[in-house]
This record gives sequence, structure tokens and C-alpha cells, in this order.
Amino acid sequence: MELVEADNVEKMMMNVEKLAEIAVKVVWQGVSALLQ
Repeated sequence: MELVEADNVEKMMMNVEKLAEIAVKVVWQGVSALLQ
């Protein structure tokens, strides 16, 4: 595996983590709204 590829994978993983965080927040807000 080349260094460039590893760097891209790292960036992708960071983006996935950010998307997951946003998704969790959105889902949590939706659940909270339904429960209220």
C-alpha cells in the first residue's frame, strides 16, 4: 500500500466518522421529537 493511498483512507475514515456523528445527532433529535 502506498503512502498516498493510506492518507486517502485515513481522510475517508475521518469523513465517515463525521457523517456517523451527524447521523446519530439527526436520529437522536428525531427520536427526542417523537417522544415529546
